[in-house]
Amino acid sequence: MTHIFQLVFAGVVLGFLNTVSSGGSVISLPLLLALGYPAVVANATNRVPVSVGLLIAIWQFHKAGSIPWRVCLPLLPLILIGTFIGTQLSVLIPMSALSTAITFAVVMALVLLLINPRRWLDNHSVDSNVLALSPQLIIILFLVSVWNGFIVLDAGTYLLLSLTLLGGLGLAQANVMKVVLMGASGLFSLLIFSGYSAVNWTASLPLVIGSILGSAIGSKLALGSGAKKWIYWSLVAGISTSLLLKLVSFFAKHATLG
Repeated sequence: MTHIFQLVFAGVVLGFLNTVSSGGSVISLPLLLALGYPAVVANATNRVPVSVGLLIAIWQFHKAGSIPWRVCLPLLPLILIGTFIGTQLSVLIPMSALSTAITFAVVMALVLLLINPRRWLDNHSVDSNVLALSPQLIIILFLVSVWNGFIVLDAGTYLLLSLTLLGGLGLAQANVMKVVLMGASGLFSLLIFSGYSAVNWTASLPLVIGSILGSAIGSKLALGSGAKKWIYWSLVAGISTSLLLKLVSFFAKHATLG
């Protein structure tokens, strides 16, 4: 019973963070692993609340008329191809093999956010339908979709940074696009994992319940007047939590070895 409450709470955090910014899987994925689920099963099961939460957010953003569908739809084939490749790699390559790369990527994301906070919180923003789609951005979007298919962790952060730093979008507009692209990628990866029978649907149910609640709350904040502040500080909090958990795991491992 305790595990159910833990999963529901993790789902709330996951749904909220993935809607407002990103990084929700930093809570839910380690919890599934800690509960004893094999890495592939935990990775696959985590896609269920991620997908459901993002679909809830997409619906809320669509009702508010904030989604630039003419920009998002042409990018979906690129995102889905990258997701397919990443999902196949996740079955072949253990997540532990990329532990150092994951930590480095998370640190770099936090550094980019903290170097100049005013850049992200400036009231001036670009219209959501205006995206500077360069070859560099296309390559980065593809690589992020591969990463999302592989492990999910912090993929939304990299997507947000790409859309703002390379695509020229304001943070609030980039977050809406991120939700759409990550939602499509998450649902597609879930379908692939389901084909491998890797999803534990029983464990996913409490996560989904929490994710729906978290996404509903997050959608209202992401569409409000203070959206940029919520997005920015949620990003910082999510990435910082990810690094803190990695440090705790590192010291706990070495303390055990010692």
